[in-house]
Amino acid sequence: MTVYSGLSLFYAMAEALGIPRSLDEQVHVKQRERGYPESEHILALAANAFVGGDFLGDLGALREDVAIKKVIG
Repeated sequence: MTVYSGLSLFYAMAEALGIPRSLDEQVHVKQRERGYPESEHILALAANAFVGGDFLGDLGALREDVAIKKVIG
């Protein structure tokens, strides 16, 4: 169990709407094509806001949640 279980629906909705693909096609911030794609960064920030995170440091709580890692990867 996790307090962030709603994130699985958030990511499922994003995938169903094609948001990650659209972000990767339209947003080009990185200068090099290595690491995570832009969509991963943007969706992580949106997920942080979705669960009530106010700061970038709040992303650490999401990263450390073992159950969420299993659900959304």
